[in-house]
Amino acid sequence: MQQADINILCTRPLTPALLDEAKLKGIVIDEIEFINTTPIQSVEILQEIEQAFLLNATVVFTSMNAVEAVTTALQGQIPNWKIYCIGTATCKLVSEYFTTSSIAGTAPDAESLANLIVSDRFIDGRYSRILWWLDRYCNHEGC
Repeated sequence: MQQADINILCTRPLTPALLDEAKLKGIVIDEIEFINTTPIQSVEILQEIEQAFLLNATVVFTSMNAVEAVTTALQGQIPNWKIYCIGTATCKLVSEYFTTSSIAGTAPDAESLANLIVSDRFIDGRYSRILWWLDRYCNHEGC
């Protein structure tokens, strides 16, 4: 077997197909999960999510973990939210649960997303409540 040209350490799980494709190209990927994230399922957080469901709100997801925690709590209900998200992976997960038309915008980083939200709010001429779904809905364990 030939020696790998490139070695990569990935801290998130990857699909077997991606690992196989990389291997064929001489890339060895080691998957080591450094942080284990689990949703917090307290009564207070579930009530907050249930109350938000009733609002026509602007919602911001900053991570895939937040999307998973909130959508699990929604139990298949689809709220009427205007959604912003950071990153393509988070946006992809949002689009799998919510309608694509509910995604108002996405950006690669927090600064760009904040600028987008501010400019959109100015154009809309209204200042609705913005709910930030952060990783505060998750416990993190790891290094």
